[in-house]
Amino acid sequence: MIALAVAAVLVPVGAFARALQHPSDADFPGADALFEYGSQGCADDFEEIVGTPLPQSVLEMVLITPLGEGWEEGDREILCVAVRDDGRPLEQRVVGSGL
Repeated sequence: MIALAVAAVLVPVGAFARALQHPSDADFPGADALFEYGSQGCADDFEEIVGTPLPQSVLEMVLITPLGEGWEEGDREILCVAVRDDGRPLEQRVVGSGL
């Protein structure tokens, strides 16, 4: 599962975070378009980084995207953060864990 977050969050200890750069210099594409772009980019890399396909993982991806104001200031970074889907804290690194 991939969720969208538009506020500041703390990245849990042991989580992996992956930054994607949106290639557009156009006007703010909207939250839905950024979510779609980020979802695909995060899912594409998830299995290689974690070692398990996202649908079979006990992890989920949370996306943190720029807001319109940040976009106007040049922010194009979409952050993908892996967290446990049951809300429990991570007790190990997720990179290569097979979680």
